[in-house]
Amino acid sequence: MKEYNRHIFDTIDSAEKAYWLGFIIADGYLNIDRRMLRIKLGNKDKHHLEKFINFLGGDLTMLKSEIHNTTGNIQWYVSTYSIEIKNALIKLNVEQSKSGKEHIPPIDKIYYRDFIRGLWDGDGFIRENLNGIGLVGSFECLSFV
Repeated sequence: MKEYNRHIFDTIDSAEKAYWLGFIIADGYLNIDRRMLRIKLGNKDKHHLEKFINFLGGDLTMLKSEIHNTTGNIQWYVSTYSIEIKNALIKLNVEQSKSGKEHIPPIDKIYYRDFIRGLWDGDGFIRENLNGIGLVGSFECLSFV
């Protein structure tokens, strides 16, 4: 496996970093004890994980798949095992088991739009008949948006 940038989230100083931080807050999982960040998506969103790997500077050996035990559908995931990424995400208010407790990270206002795009891509939805849109998250995140 190619080495990836373990310091990518040390400073949120680009639109792309802010986007992926929003996506992680929405759809990522941080395991503090294992120093692991995991993003797991359905088969139709595999390409999004490929973009994340490219963002990290990694290679496609980071992309893994499994069969969901109840649906039988293929799920794809990327895991990083990095104390540097774990520590940076903690400083950015990302918590383990955060669902419903997401916090807004301390980032520059110029990146709010990109951060919100990441949140939206991770936890937003548009109904099939186009009669509604929504975003799932903590009161703090929803109020921020």
